[in-house]
Amino acid sequence: SEPVKIAVILAMARMLQDSDIARYEPIQVVPRLIAIGLPVGLIAMQPDLGTAILVILLALTIAVLAVPSLWPVSSITLVVMGSIPLLWEKMHGYQKHRVLAFLDPASDPHGVGWQTQQSIFAVGSGQVTGKGFMSGTQKFDFLPEYWTDFPFAHWSEEWGFVGCFGLLGLFAFLLVWILNVAMEARDRSGAIICVGVGAMTFWHLVVNLGMVLGMAPVVGVTLPFISYGGSSLLTFCVAMGLVASVSLRRHGY
Repeated sequence: SEPVKIAVILAMARMLQDSDIARYEPIQVVPRLIAIGLPVGLIAMQPDLGTAILVILLALTIAVLAVPSLWPVSSITLVVMGSIPLLWEKMHGYQKHRVLAFLDPASDPHGVGWQTQQSIFAVGSGQVTGKGFMSGTQKFDFLPEYWTDFPFAHWSEEWGFVGCFGLLGLFAFLLVWILNVAMEARDRSGAIICVGVGAMTFWHLVVNLGMVLGMAPVVGVTLPFISYGGSSLLTFCVAMGLVASVSLRRHGY
């Protein structure tokens, strides 16, 4: 499902490249909404709730920044929020347990809430400077699957607050570079591609850190360039390649 995010970014760049999108008639808007909503529905049916949520956040972020009028975006947002009760009824049992464990981690500390609690313990045990490289202890069967969804917890334990500040600083530098390329892009579609890549990176980072710190349900969202997994790494490498291509076109190459 990871490459779908790149496809959505390119599709929205094509849909919104017209500078007169504020004049679109409903008959022109509806097919575009279906084109974006269809992959979200298919991903949610897999079921892959985390990717579906990220695609929605990605599309809404691009729309807010690229569409002159906020009324269509506001209407779509209200429709999405209104469908949450229906979504809850369609969710699988394990997905509901994850949400309930997020709301009350102590309700099942040795079951669904185990990974979140161990992640918080790992982050806290790192303190200011961490325990040192390869000296973390939570990875020894306390924090399961730490190399996929929870690498930040392992990083925090070994490198502490100082290491986390440095890692987040690198992500901030990356996001600033992407937005700078977007603002100086030669055409509207290139700017939208950069905005989409920046939004994808930002929401991956926010949701993953939220999972690690117990501020969001565990939905299987990777940490960009850090989490183990070929599809996630490949997707972000392709995304950065698109931004680099826009940057080259800006300089006339």
